[in-house]
Amino acid sequence: MIPELGCWLEFFRSREDRVPDLPWSDELPPTPSELRRIARSIATFQLGESSDGAHLIAAAGRIGRERGLAEIEELTELFIREEQFHASLLAAFMKAYEIPLLRTEWSDRVFRSLRHQAGFEAALCVLIVAELIALTYYRALAAATGSAVLRQICDTIVSDELEHVAYESTVLLRLRASRRASARLTLRWLHALLYAGAVAVVFLGHRPVLRAGGYGFSRFWSACWNHFTQFVGRASAPREPGWRI
Repeated sequence: MIPELGCWLEFFRSREDRVPDLPWSDELPPTPSELRRIARSIATFQLGESSDGAHLIAAAGRIGRERGLAEIEELTELFIREEQFHASLLAAFMKAYEIPLLRTEWSDRVFRSLRHQAGFEAALCVLIVAELIALTYYRALAAATGSAVLRQICDTIVSDELEHVAYESTVLLRLRASRRASARLTLRWLHALLYAGAVAVVFLGHRPVLRAGGYGFSRFWSACWNHFTQFVGRASAPREPGWRI
């Protein structure tokens, strides 16, 4: 049903044993004012990256059995480990500069609640919303800091998230392919509505970082919607790993 799954499984398996390799020897420590600007924002995103993914993995197992998608549960486990790898990179930076980890945050609670109340397809819709927005956020964060370590972390996460949203959008497109055109249109409309709200919330919650990185609301909104159109819009198409090459 999803011919690309085998390629994606091989891709994620090949990246299982990555370890942090950050350029601490080239580090230019952030100034106190920069740390005040970015600390809470980074901590919020680190919390979002650190989920154990138990609900999504369980939902993947169910849909895998229902639809004969043998690879989907392992793929989801490997995908979640990559998100946790991102959390470990951010945590290493936070530890170096004594930025405390967050245990809870309201927007993270909302996203997790939405995912937990949904089946696999709907949970994936919520997850890709966060990851599409993250593409622009981490580019802004990289531009807002003088830290070589944080810039490399941002570059790594953006590179990974481009693969993640390609994988997620491929799965969503394949799962929706059997639906009537009217149903697909309705789902895209609802997805866009959720996305619009999330973009506004992220900008309001992280605007000091976004503005320092050169993203006022108009530029941030436009960049986020460009990604949505590319991966989830009417003209989006299934992708295999390395699709940008």
